[in-house]
Amino acid sequence: MTLVRRTVGPAVALALVMSAGACSDEPSVEAFCDAVEQVVAAGPLFPDRTDGEPVADLDALAALRDMTDAAPGEIETHTSVLLAEAEGLAAEAAQRVDATQGSASSVTPTTEPPTTPRPQRAQVESAQAEVTAFVADECDIDLSA
Repeated sequence: MTLVRRTVGPAVALALVMSAGACSDEPSVEAFCDAVEQVVAAGPLFPDRTDGEPVADLDALAALRDMTDAAPGEIETHTSVLLAEAEGLAAEAAQRVDATQGSASSVTPTTEPPTTPRPQRAQVESAQAEVTAFVADECDIDLSA
């Protein structure tokens, strides 16, 4: 048996490397699913209350940010809507806690005030439905429970 060695020209090799690099720029579904698992593990965004006001969990908010960063293109817009809503809610809650406790608040604000307005309720509901369906199909994780 004779082995035939094929050589690839420099232009073809460069094209292969560039196409492989282009694929790696897009977040993978696997990485997104791992980030979704971290969101689930982090628990609810508002697990605690201070003086009757909800206080956002920084780990849960960070997990949502990581999930949005890991979102593939087809779901990225929807995860961004959910993140904007979560950040807006967290900022509003922190402002209410600060207002009820006065300027000598011992509660550290959970996030900066949002730079963009919170999404409309219909956008949030649509994004929740899209993300829930994508996660169920691609990650085999049920977020509807």
